[in-house]
Amino acid sequence: MTRARIQLLPEAVEDLRRLDGAARKIVAAGIEKLRTDPELRGRGYARRALSDLCRLLLESTPSVCLFVRAENERAIGLYESIGMKQVGLFRSIVL
Repeated sequence: MTRARIQLLPEAVEDLRRLDGAARKIVAAGIEKLRTDPELRGRGYARRALSDLCRLLLESTPSVCLFVRAENERAIGLYESIGMKQVGLFRSIVL
C-alpha cells in the first residue's frame, strides 16, 4: 500500500488556528495552495487526498470551496472528478 501525505504550509496552519478560535458558525471551508510534486503527478494521490479532505470537512461545514485559474484544466479536471461543480466566476485585479 502506498501512503500519501497532506502537507500544510505554515501560513495554512496559522489560518486553521485562527479559524478554530473564531466564529463557531462556519458556512464554508476554503482550500488554498493545493499542489502535487511534479514527480508524483498522475498517480491519483491528489484525487484521493482531496476527496478524503473534502469528506472530512463536510462533516462539520455545509460546503467546501476553492478558486482555480480558468486555464488550469488539469486541476479543474481533478476537482470535477471528485464531484465539485463550478458555481461562479471570480475576477481578480493585480496591481
